[in-house]
Order: sequence, then structure tokens, then C-alpha cells
Amino acid sequence: MLGLGADRLRADMNRLLAMLFHQGVLDEQFLQLQQLQDESSPNFVSEVVNIYFHESEKLLRNLRELLMDREFSDYKKMGTHLNQFMGSSSSIGAKRIRNVCVAFRAASEHNNRAGSVSQSPFTFFSSFSLITHDACLRALEVLEHEYCYLKNKLHELFQIEQQRVLAAGVRFVFDQETLLTVSKTCLFFPGDGFTVYDCKGQLVFRVDSYGPDPRDRSEVVLMDAHGRCLLTVRRKRPSLHQRWEGFEGERTDGQKPIFSVRRSSIIGRSSMTVEVYGDPGEEYQIEGSFAQRCCTIFNAEKVSVAEIRRKVDASTHVVLGKDVFSLCIKPGFDGAFAMGLVLVLDQINGDDYGDDGIEMDPTAEG
Repeated sequence: MLGLGADRLRADMNRLLAMLFHQGVLDEQFLQLQQLQDESSPNFVSEVVNIYFHESEKLLRNLRELLMDREFSDYKKMGTHLNQFMGSSSSIGAKRIRNVCVAFRAASEHNNRAGSVSQSPFTFFSSFSLITHDACLRALEVLEHEYCYLKNKLHELFQIEQQRVLAAGVRFVFDQETLLTVSKTCLFFPGDGFTVYDCKGQLVFRVDSYGPDPRDRSEVVLMDAHGRCLLTVRRKRPSLHQRWEGFEGERTDGQKPIFSVRRSSIIGRSSMTVEVYGDPGEEYQIEGSFAQRCCTIFNAEKVSVAEIRRKVDASTHVVLGKDVFSLCIKPGFDGAFAMGLVLVLDQINGDDYGDDGIEMDPTAEG
């Protein structure tokens, strides 16, 4: 389920690369560099490019220091720096920077030829030298601009790649049926916090408590044991069917949801419908009574993929209170997604207390 984010991030990477190729910023040499990256060297491209950035910044500083000296005449030294810049840019596929270096070198060669005759007493050659020196300064400004653009875009590309790897790696899909214990961390306010443990007592998920403020309840973040944000569920307002939406990671403005949950019908409220956005999309139904901690999540084929059950103490065989319950995850179903649906049900269940204190369950038969 959460792998949908990895697919979106890969698509973002491909769009960014396509744009850089279309603009002529990169060429096929960058693709060849990517082909050298494998599981044994997963950061190969970023490491090579970071070395390029480090060396390029030294070359840019040297070029600017040379040109800031108006008495400077050693354009051969400048040509050497530019040749180094051209070679390193070509090695990573920085096509546009290489082309700017070619134009810059041509300007420096003009200056070099002018410098060889500017020792003449004629003012014409001295003026010509100043003109070509200014041309070199302008070429340097263009080069610095192109370098900054490339650096920003490649850093953006590497950040998306890191997010993609993280999203692809953050999976809670089990090979066999797995029973998790869900415990509310506060008994006074619906949706006020959870901890989730596996059968060995290891923390798997957590939802931190932020108190009774109803504004806090409109958005809930599911985290892993290390505090990394996995999923955000948020109530969509206004919504006729009391729709909730799920977002991968910590939600940001403008981010698109990866799933939504709504009542299948207003009258009767017989079940909840879960719609997963993607290509292709998926649909699930939640049936039963969450208030009684007894409901099932079915896929489109009506096969159970997860169940919420009352927790029974293994030693005393006593049914525990509703603040502690079991979440049974079937093989192949994402546990983080299932827990995200638990959060939505808990939020809706908290909203469904009438003024007379009678609880109206969102998935109970009407």
C-alpha cells in the first residue's frame, strides 16, 4: 500500500530528468553514470556528483580570483582551469556547463592573443584587452549561474531518490498472518493516542497523544517505532459522507491523498468504503462494529485482509477492555495501511457520540 508513494516518487524523478534532458542541461553520459549504480554501490551517482561539485567550486573560485585582478594577463592558466572544468563536466553529463566552458575558453583565448600585443604603445590593443576581459567576466557569471542551476536540480533529484528508497523500504507487509496488539494511550478522548505491539512485545507503531482539542483530532499521524511518519489521516471538510483521507508520510500542503474512507450510505451506515488511488486503484469494505472491536476489512473479492477483534488475555482467558484490542493482518496486506484505517474508524467512532451519550457505531448494521 505505502509503495504507491515510491511509484509516485519514481515518476517525479523521471519527469525531472526528462526536463533536464529537454533543456540540454544533461546528456546521455549521465544515464551511463546511473547504469554503474547497483546494490553494492547504491549511492554511486550522488557520490561522484558530489566530488564534481567540490572540485567545480574550487575551479570557480580560482577563475573569479584571476578575473578580479584587472592586471591579470595569464589567460593560459585560465584556459587550464576551464579545460579541467570541461573534462569533469563531460564525465558526469553536464552538457550545458561544458558548452559554457567552451565559449568561456574562446573568450579567454581572445584575451590571451590581445594580451600578447597589448604591450604595444597603441591604445587600440589596450582597449581591446579590456573588452575581452569584460567578456570573460560575463562568461564567468553565466558559468556560475549554470553551475548553481545544475547543483540545485541534481540535489533535488537525489532528495527524491532518497525519499523513493525510503518509501519502498518502509513496508509492513507480512508473509504470514500476524497478530498485533493495539492499546489506547489515553482513555478519556477518542483518537487521543495508540501504541501497537507485535507478539514479542516489540513496538511497531505509535500515535502520540496531543490532548482533547478537537482541532488536533482533524489530523492524526501514524509513526513507526522510531518516530518516523508513515501515514497521515485527515478529515475532509466539508464532506456529506464524513470522508477521511490518507496521505503517505507527514502531510504537506498540496499533497495528494493515497486513499479515502467514507460511509457507504448515510441511512443505515451499514459499512465503510475504502478507495485506494492508483493505477489501477483498489477498493475495500469495512464491515462490523468497531465500537465493539469486532469488524473486518474485505478486499474487492470479499476476501478478509484484516480483522479487528477483542483482546483475550492468554493466561486468564479473560476478554480485556475495549481500550486494548487485536489487529489481525492477513499475509500480503500492509499493516501500516490497516492501522491507518483503525485510526479513521476510531476518529469516526469518537464523532458518533450523540448528545444523550448513546454511541452510534459507524459500521454497525442499521
